[in-house]
Amino acid sequence: MSYNQFAWYYDSLMEPQFYEDYFLYLNQQLPDFHSCLDLGCGTGTFTRKLDRFDRYIVGVDLSEEMLEIAREKNAHVQYIQSDMQKFQSERYFDVVLCLCDSLNYVLGFENQVQVLKNCYNHLQPNGVLIFDIHSQEKINHTFLNYSEEEESVDYYYYWSVKKTAPYEITHTVIIEDLEEDIRMEEKHIQQSFPKAWYLDALAQLGFCEIKCEDVFNDKQRLVFYAKKKEDKI
Repeated sequence: MSYNQFAWYYDSLMEPQFYEDYFLYLNQQLPDFHSCLDLGCGTGTFTRKLDRFDRYIVGVDLSEEMLEIAREKNAHVQYIQSDMQKFQSERYFDVVLCLCDSLNYVLGFENQVQVLKNCYNHLQPNGVLIFDIHSQEKINHTFLNYSEEEESVDYYYYWSVKKTAPYEITHTVIIEDLEEDIRMEEKHIQQSFPKAWYLDALAQLGFCEIKCEDVFNDKQRLVFYAKKKEDKI
């Protein structure tokens, strides 16, 4: 599931400090790497921060609208429109990322595991995977019946979230562009499953040094770190 018209307003509605805090965590966790695959890269905020002259960065997203914005931010990064499950590359990467609950947009746990398997297949030996999901605390309590709205001179914004099934939430986003006299509405479904399910899936896929942390200390987002085993001679 991808963002369409909403893509053009996405950055203006996100909290910059969240990205700064996350980037600090990534710098602490990642070794000195030379290649990175960012699945569900969105508008390219993290790929822009990670890009360096000596690094090969690839961003993948299902939304062509999101990628159009990402390309405007950074022409040095290669951006590819693709499904996270089906993406294929002949290249292997030192790091694979899937951040900002992007994995939760893939519906069905088996399909999410397929994404993790695809991550494993695109990693170098000793390569690192970092991804995050909504916690069950967030699914069952914070997002039970959640809404927020904001109005400025330029636009009106309304976002509501409802739990619509076990492990599932539905987002409704309404934006009225007051300057252009445009109204848009999008619905997006996310599914997030118990932490233990992901830990078990990572182990079964062959990852090692697996850990899961509440990086932001708010019980809302769980961040997973896993490493691909080194090839044995």
